[in-house]
Amino acid sequence: MVMRPTEDPAEGDLASTTLAEIYVQQGLYERAVAIYQRLATRAPDDVEVAQRIATLLAEMERSQAGEEPAGASPDPEFEQWLSRR
Repeated sequence: MVMRPTEDPAEGDLASTTLAEIYVQQGLYERAVAIYQRLATRAPDDVEVAQRIATLLAEMERSQAGEEPAGASPDPEFEQWLSRR
């Protein structure tokens, strides 16, 4: 079986929207899209998954164009914690 470079073999059947959103929070949009695409093949009629793929692809395009992705602003609590270090 050939794996795409954005897929982690350890994910296996753990593909879920939760895992995809963790990747989004980490800025790993390609991995998140790969998870959502896997979910879309399992449930091709799931409109929410299709919409999320489109949103992430648009954010990836904006990011490549030099714009900050919509969800890229850091968590204020994390910023406070970081400033105390």
